[in-house]
Amino acid sequence: SEEEITIDVGSTFEIDINENGTYRVVVIIDGVEYEETFTVSTIDSIAPSITLSKTQGDWATSHLVNITVTDLDSKVKAYYYAFTSNATETKELVIAQSEMYVGTTTAKLDSSYLNGAYYLHVYAIDNAGNAKLMSYGTYKLDYSAPVITSVELSETVDGWYHEAYKVVAVDVTENGS
Repeated sequence: SEEEITIDVGSTFEIDINENGTYRVVVIIDGVEYEETFTVSTIDSIAPSITLSKTQGDWATSHLVNITVTDLDSKVKAYYYAFTSNATETKELVIAQSEMYVGTTTAKLDSSYLNGAYYLHVYAIDNAGNAKLMSYGTYKLDYSAPVITSVELSETVDGWYHEAYKVVAVDVTENGS
């Protein structure tokens, strides 16, 4: 689109440019036209992309999640991650609980956490200042072995089994999962 601006000689003017492209400035002084063309290619208004190797996990003793953050324009400045028991978190909490990363890293939910359900929160920012906070989960963690509370065997004839023992019922309780 064209925009005409009239200014006094010796004055300056500003034009807000908010998208990449090639621009042309034409100045006319005493009927003489002066033209300047320039290209802008450093505007980035898109937040980084966050990719995980898995976005949730069933009951297990640990979860490993590969996190990759990419940005096609200004590139990734940094990202942070945290596992918490809350479905949503603030970027401040995620940053406070994490180291700074660039590229790919592996998030580990392991024995340093208690049994329970966790969410993975990733906060990413690019060099242009575009940011994204995403939450994923649940990732379920359980270190407790199942407990057999009772076992019922097949019936006997006068206290003797005429075949091998047969387990006909088992009660199992599980903490966590």
